[in-house]
Amino acid sequence: MIKRKKIIIILLILIMIVALSLLIVVISMKNKNDIMDNVEYEYPEQEFYVEKVKDVAEFYTVKSIVNSYENMIINNENIKIYSILNKNYIDENKITTENVLDYVDKTELNEENDPFDEIKIIIESMLCIKEENNIFTNYYVKGFAIKNNDYSTRDEINIMIKLDSQNNLFSIAPSKYIEQKELTNIKEGDQIYIDSEPLESNDYNYFEYRMVTNEEIVWDYFSQYKSNLLYGNMLDSYNMLDLNYREKKFGNYEGFQKYVQNNIINIIKAKIESYQVKTSNNSNRYICLDQYGNYYIFNETAVMEFSLVLDTYTIDLPEFTEKYNSGTDQQKVALNIDKFIQAINTTDYKYAYNCLADSFKNNYFKTQEEFETYAKENFYARNTVTYNQFDMQGEYYTYSVTITNQETSESINKTFIMELGEGTEFKLSFNR
Repeated sequence: MIKRKKIIIILLILIMIVALSLLIVVISMKNKNDIMDNVEYEYPEQEFYVEKVKDVAEFYTVKSIVNSYENMIINNENIKIYSILNKNYIDENKITTENVLDYVDKTELNEENDPFDEIKIIIESMLCIKEENNIFTNYYVKGFAIKNNDYSTRDEINIMIKLDSQNNLFSIAPSKYIEQKELTNIKEGDQIYIDSEPLESNDYNYFEYRMVTNEEIVWDYFSQYKSNLLYGNMLDSYNMLDLNYREKKFGNYEGFQKYVQNNIINIIKAKIESYQVKTSNNSNRYICLDQYGNYYIFNETAVMEFSLVLDTYTIDLPEFTEKYNSGTDQQKVALNIDKFIQAINTTDYKYAYNCLADSFKNNYFKTQEEFETYAKENFYARNTVTYNQFDMQGEYYTYSVTITNQETSESINKTFIMELGEGTEFKLSFNR
């Protein structure tokens, strides 16, 4: 009996010890939570590598956010701008909804606004820093905005965008913040410390990933080339050209400058009217035509990275070589006449002169300069061809055509005589 009482007493003591321990743990946790509620947790900065944006959906999602941001600035939407700004930028500069417009980038695009104004964004460079868990990504965007397709007034863009991919939230830091943090000249491969602080949700900082169309990609590529050509750095446009193509077509940068000078009016007016996309080996080729029949062939190598070819005749391109080789002799002759006329239309008299048969040159155009003078006087600035009668005479083919002035509908008749060579080679002459 005494032994049983001792066992019960020991069990009671153990129960009391366990209960007391649990009570101490609960009190400790409550005190810890109370302390944490009153302490602002500092998220550590971590170091990551800068890299190029490789995903199309990411690229155009960020571009869409930039476009919305630019429109907010143009429309003076203070509350919206404040709601999407980087929190550190707000705190460090004591920004409020009343003074927020003093801390964002405003240019001439912000003047004399109309509710029907259309803002478009051209991204020239987009780098990113991804954290290990891929939840937070910082994007560094350089480019410009234009209003109503007017390239003469450009709003330069240099901003940082942070995406929270888990909650689909974003924040924006303008160029002033980037300058303060000495991040203006970052490049691929740099190591940068970024914070891992989560973003707080509000009515204006939610985003959705975008699906991009080929039409938008074509417009971006063409706009970047044309804008640099007309209002930026012409050398940048020259460097966009395929290396083999530009050396064969223009020889050097001075030859390209001469081409631009000779075609400046058409370049200013040019716009893409049709395009097709060829996909091979996980890369895309965008074959575009403007309203004058000029080609712009973008060979995409990465997101917003491409090489450009401006015609179908200077170098042999796979699509056109295949079309040529599978065509009849009549079709080949027509394709070659098209090449000749393309060259005349773009004042590429060197190529057009080299198309002429040697005997024809010797009889009528002993120098390229003589042919150039003749072409300017006897062809139109913009020529289109209608094909009429086709004949074969021994080794030579004749094709009577009607050449029409695109601008006035005036026309002339000519007969081309052509000898087909090996591969895509040919020589021609025509009645004068």
